[in-house]
Amino acid sequence: MSVREVPTIIAGDRRSTGEFFELTSPGSDTVVAKVNRSTLEDVDAAIEAAYQARATMADMPVHQRQQILRTAAALLKSRIDPMARAIVEETGKTLKDAKGELDRAWEATSFTADACTQATGEMIPASTVRHGEGMLAFVMRVPVGVVVAITPFNAPVSVGCHKIAPAIAGGNTVVLKPAPRGATSSLQLVELFYEAGLPEEALSLVHGGADVGSALVTDARVRLVNFTGGGRTASAISKEIGLKRSVMELGGNGAVIIHSDADIEAAIPTVAMAAFGLSGQSCVSLQRLLVHRQVYDQVVDKLVAVAENLKLGDPLDPNTDIGPLVTEEDAIRIENWTQMAVTGGARVLTGGKHQGAFFQPTVVVDTKDDMQLNCNEVFGPLVTISPYDDFDEAIDRVNKSPWGLQAGVFTRSLALAIKAARKIEVGGLMVNIPNRYRVENQPYGGVKQSGWGREGAKYAIEDMTDMRTVLINP
Repeated sequence: MSVREVPTIIAGDRRSTGEFFELTSPGSDTVVAKVNRSTLEDVDAAIEAAYQARATMADMPVHQRQQILRTAAALLKSRIDPMARAIVEETGKTLKDAKGELDRAWEATSFTADACTQATGEMIPASTVRHGEGMLAFVMRVPVGVVVAITPFNAPVSVGCHKIAPAIAGGNTVVLKPAPRGATSSLQLVELFYEAGLPEEALSLVHGGADVGSALVTDARVRLVNFTGGGRTASAISKEIGLKRSVMELGGNGAVIIHSDADIEAAIPTVAMAAFGLSGQSCVSLQRLLVHRQVYDQVVDKLVAVAENLKLGDPLDPNTDIGPLVTEEDAIRIENWTQMAVTGGARVLTGGKHQGAFFQPTVVVDTKDDMQLNCNEVFGPLVTISPYDDFDEAIDRVNKSPWGLQAGVFTRSLALAIKAARKIEVGGLMVNIPNRYRVENQPYGGVKQSGWGREGAKYAIEDMTDMRTVLINP
């Protein structure tokens, strides 16, 4: 496995300070990359390049922005194998999941290219008031300017495309700061957008820790901070930026309700995918399963059987279902939380142990709602299963969480589905599909501590543009 140097890129200029941090592949001590530590001077240069390029992007015709995105999508499609390998090596994601991420990145970029023509304003009838008679009024959308995009380790290319593509579509410039474990694939993504025809001064790539992040988000030239990651970091960013605009996608501890009338045979495979896929390292992974008491034993038995047949192993093996967590510390943390639950009366039906960075697919029952496994974000291949007797009770338990990204309900009752849609406090409710589901032209994002703003084609473009009201007296 070759070790790649990942530079800082300022408006197309590859730079190296001579200081690097080594990136090892999760689950092993193999060094896969040396990532340049960007300086505060690099950050300033990146922001200044983006600031100076604002007019270039704002004046670029929509059809040119659209063509850049279509070309970028085509390049993504043609480079699935090398980019998937980079994702596997730096994140520990399985090969099949890495390819799935790239499919999602392609969809996001393609849908956003199509949505370029949907970023429209509207006409306002000025003559609704006497003093507006004879005037022409309309609302237009204009770029916000410089966008800082901060992306997580668990989906560096997909989330990168969810931020870069709508920023381009809206006529903005971008400074990208990926998580360290997304550095190599993010480098490939930036180079891909350059190749697609994006002016190099419109996109820069910087690497580093809290000092780099703070310098990026607090700079007065930056108009929008678009962040995906943990709540603690988001809270710190919010305090630093004050009234500056932001988009925050902050995860959750996803809940799914399976009612007594649900199609259990159809539900189990998708529920298992939502709980254990991506090794549980997704902000919309299923973590809490609430099952009506009439079908509780049946669901438990079937889900345990699926979990016990999943294959842990080398993430580059196409037959592997579960790869390592991003660090051994995360695996240890989840095992500790599991043992705390057991001490409190819970039972582990399968899994519950770690080996290095690997954590077994785990099913836990007899938990209490205030246990760590239920009230915090596990971010691993673990699901708790709890019985309920009344549908309203299940809704109340879902809503007790401080998070509200996406939830799911399995039922044949249209009335219950509508009740859930009205009552469950989330950004998205999935009915007869798991909570970890989305299509790229739907608005995606959370409420409560899961954040604000939306991803998804035209909705993301709206977040990255300003409304400007124009009133003309001929």
